[in-house]
This record gives sequence, C-alpha cells and structure tokens, in this order.
Amino acid sequence: MGKILVVDDDFIIRDLFERALGREGYEILTADTGEKCLEVIAKEGVENIKLVFLDLKMPGIGGMSTLRVLKSCYDKLPVIVISAYGNLPTQIEVVKKNVVQYISKPFDIEYIKIIMRNAITPGIQ
Repeated sequence: MGKILVVDDDFIIRDLFERALGREGYEILTADTGEKCLEVIAKEGVENIKLVFLDLKMPGIGGMSTLRVLKSCYDKLPVIVISAYGNLPTQIEVVKKNVVQYISKPFDIEYIKIIMRNAITPGIQ
C-alpha cells in the first residue's frame, strides 16, 4: 500500500502509529528527530512515501524547521502535523505551509486513520 513516515520524539506515539497504521496495511517508517526524518526520505525516496506525520516539538531540528524543509524540497509530499504544544499563531503558521491537517495531542487514533485515508486517497473514507 505504501510507506508512511511518523516523526515524533516520543516512542509511545511512534509505537502507537506503527501498530495501528501497520494493521491498515502500510509500512510504517519512524524517525525521532527532524534530521532523521530527512535522512529517511533521502534513503527511501520521496516518491515511495505516501504521507508524513510530523510532531512540532523535537530535539535538534524542530518540527517547524523540518516542515519548512519538507515544503521547500518536497512540496507535493502530504504532511499532517501533530503537536501537544501548538498555540493559535503556531497553528496558523503551520496551516499556511499547506499541510493536510493540524492535529492536537492527545488525539483519537480512529480520527488519525480517517485523516490518513483522506490524505492518501482524497474523497475516500
């Protein structure tokens, strides 16, 4: 079905995505920093990644900086931002970057699956 990249410094979040979305038939790739996210994309090839879930608050290159790089280098790659620390100005800045969705933590994994399906195959639920 394709590969989905989950970028979050929280192991529990990465594990949750791996288990829940892996059952949907996707290969789940993970990274715990922005730097590793970019390395995974370079290694796997952007054309092989269907979607990126990106946390905003991470060590090293933070999520916002990673998002800027993703949108400047891989503009067509769909990105869903997830964060527990977003405020309204941050949310507005993220939405201006043409992301699929901004999702606040905590979230419902069933909602994540719906958003994921819509991002990968628009119009299908």
